[in-house]
Amino acid sequence: MSVNEPSIASKPNLRASRPRPARRTQEERSTATRRQLVQAAIDTICDRGLADATAARIASRAKMTRGAVQHHFGTRDDLLVAVIDNFAKKLFSRSDDPDMRGSSLEARVRDICDKYWSIVGSRHFIAVIQVLLGLRNNPTVYRHLLDKMQWFESELDRRWVELFQDLGISPARLAVARHIALASMRGLAIRMVYRKDRTRWAVEREFLREMLTYALARSAAASEAASGI
Repeated sequence: MSVNEPSIASKPNLRASRPRPARRTQEERSTATRRQLVQAAIDTICDRGLADATAARIASRAKMTRGAVQHHFGTRDDLLVAVIDNFAKKLFSRSDDPDMRGSSLEARVRDICDKYWSIVGSRHFIAVIQVLLGLRNNPTVYRHLLDKMQWFESELDRRWVELFQDLGISPARLAVARHIALASMRGLAIRMVYRKDRTRWAVEREFLREMLTYALARSAAASEAASGI
């Protein structure tokens, strides 16, 4: 060994000097596991149908044991309810964008419709529809779901009213506009199940945005005229 060559003992331990990734907390690991199971439930329902989306199949899809479903959700029905909860949270997160409120009416309609469609036009929505239809024969769970859906709708109405409140349109009329917008998107999404040609969908969604913009602009003008401004 030459005089200038460092000894093995003096060489830096590169492995020891690398910063170790922070360990996730138990809550973070639990949240990640629940998210995986919800996604596995969505995929299983869409690929096999609700009847075949058993707790065991969902767990297998998530590369977990059935005990993971029981530990994090309790029952299969509770996991199915979580599929709907997660869908609503996604809609809320998309609609809760303060940057949209300062833009033009046309831009706001375009942005909120595109954000809604990114969720409603997904496999998640198809899974939600199957869950809602499949759990109708379970009165206890279905009643619970209906209560949730009513709250979800009220919360979406509130956020929609906040988005367009500067137009001077009544909250009731704004809510009608949102209901029509989402109902139209739900219809387009359900058509995905049996119609593979999607070339016209962009045109149809653009037509929906134009109708909403026109209707809201007319309502705003009527409200302004009625107030004598």
